[in-house]
Formats: sequence, C-alpha cells, structure tokens
Amino acid sequence: MKQINQQQEKLIEENQEWTAKVKQLTAVPGIGEVTATTLVAALPELGQLSGKQISCLVGLAPLNRDSGQFRGKRMIVGGRAAVRCALYMATLVGIRFNPVIKSFYESLLSRGKLKKVALTACMHKLLIILNAMPWLKVVVHGSLALLSPLINFFLCLFAFIIFPRIFSTKKLQLFCCQFVASARLRI
Repeated sequence: MKQINQQQEKLIEENQEWTAKVKQLTAVPGIGEVTATTLVAALPELGQLSGKQISCLVGLAPLNRDSGQFRGKRMIVGGRAAVRCALYMATLVGIRFNPVIKSFYESLLSRGKLKKVALTACMHKLLIILNAMPWLKVVVHGSLALLSPLINFFLCLFAFIIFPRIFSTKKLQLFCCQFVASARLRI
C-alpha cells in the first residue's frame, strides 16, 4: 500500500498541472490530500463541464422517478463511485469546518430534511463549488500568487454574478473570506 501511495505522489509531483490542481483543491476547508488526489485522478473533467453535467457524471444529480400523476422521490444513481466516496468523506469534514457547507447543511436540517439527504445535497454543493474553482482561478498559485486579496475578492464577486444560484449574499461573504484568507497564507 505504501508503494502505491508513493507512486501516486510521484506521478502528481511530476505533473505540474496536477500539482497545481491538488494545491487549489486542498485550499477548500474539508478537502484533504486524498480527496484532492482522487478528484484529480478520477475526475479530469473537473472545471471543464457545467454544474449539471459534472453532477450527472459523478452521480450526484437528483434524478426523478415520475410517471404520469405519480411523483416519486428524487435519488442519485450511477456515476463514479470513487469520486462519490471521496466527496462523502470530504463533506463529513466540511459540515464541521467549512462555513459555507455547514450553514447549508444546518439550513437543510432546519427545513426538516433527513440527515442523509442533507449530506447528499452538501456533497452536490461542494462538487459544484469545486467545479467552479478552476474556471475562476480564485485560489492563486504560481505567477498569480502576487495578486492582492482585494483582487481575489473581486474574482469571488465575479463568481457570484456568473453563478448566482450557488451563492447567496451571506454565503458569498463567507466564500470570499475563505479565499482571501487562503491567498494571504500563500503569499
């Protein structure tokens, strides 16, 4: 097992694009090295597809079971199980330490959703946020590392304009604070 982990780390270190993606993903509270590595290896489409497409690909899109007058429960089906398992563990950590995911989870529970349903919805939200990050280059690395936190804030605001359904104003503030703080730590 140690050999496999060492080979995996070596492959990621050799590829600068993968290394940058892993660093970018681990900046999100709740995403660790294992989850980031799994996402980079098993989901190369991350950041290249729309939120709906990536959700269906991973198997986190709520699909309906309706027929005529019958309205069935929405459920998640299929997709990439390894990615879903990694996101499940990351979401468990995220509902404790990521303020955006935590507030979303608590709001779902307060509306009477089951804990497992709320957790799955948080997995979906986390995936959508992670999918938007590579497009926006919000967490800066490399040659962009000298950007000021103010520029990072405006990039987050730009994300709010593009993806208004993902962010509410309170969540936007928390989201921007996270990335501004992470940028300060990396400069």
